[in-house]
Amino acid sequence: MNTDQSLERREFFKKIGFTLAATTLACNVAEMIHADEPTSKRVLVAYASRAGSTAEVAEAIGQVLRGKGLAVEVLPAGKVTDVSAYRAAIVGSAVRMGKWLPEGSKLVDRNRAELAAMPTGFFTVCLTMQKDTPENRRVVEGYMQPILQKIHPSSVGLFGGKMDYSSLGFVDRFIVSKMKKVPEGDYRDWRTIRAWAGGFGMS
Repeated sequence: MNTDQSLERREFFKKIGFTLAATTLACNVAEMIHADEPTSKRVLVAYASRAGSTAEVAEAIGQVLRGKGLAVEVLPAGKVTDVSAYRAAIVGSAVRMGKWLPEGSKLVDRNRAELAAMPTGFFTVCLTMQKDTPENRRVVEGYMQPILQKIHPSSVGLFGGKMDYSSLGFVDRFIVSKMKKVPEGDYRDWRTIRAWAGGFGMS
């Protein structure tokens, strides 16, 4: 190999080295920016649902928060193991047999200290709230007492649910069959749900 070829090869590898270094630096900076930006705005909306009604409420809440410029993740409560990466959290559940579903309760238990240290909201979706009366509110708040005794949330939302017998599993159909007849229908007040989400504070 002559001298000219050797110089060209060294120049080629030098340029490749500079290009790779620049690309790596750019990627690292991008990752830092991506990691930093959501940190102060990242919000978790976790839900425990059986027939999908509460999941839809959680997604509606997430949409409102996204409209406020927040980075929101809407996830099933059973898939959330750690909430420390979030600036705030909202946890909601349907009610079965007079209490939150286990996934919602366990999420609160696992992350009690972290949730207590950040803005936290709880919401319950329940057919008892098909009529928003003081008496029904007291009943549903009673269902939530095991949760509320662990953490004092920034905000509590109580929302009507939806009854669709075709969407129920065998166990839930059995439970409903032992209760007084609940008329099918969608009793969720979307205006109330979105207003509650819009009033959730991050301070």
